[in-house]
Amino acid sequence: MKLEIEGMSCNHCRMRIEKALKAVDGIE
Repeated sequence: MKLEIEGMSCNHCRMRIEKALKAVDGIE
């Protein structure tokens, strides 16, 4: 999974968003 979100340049921020998405949508 690759997310292209403006302003999300740090890996920590990306991981936080992925974790949030998984928790909400149950996506892999």
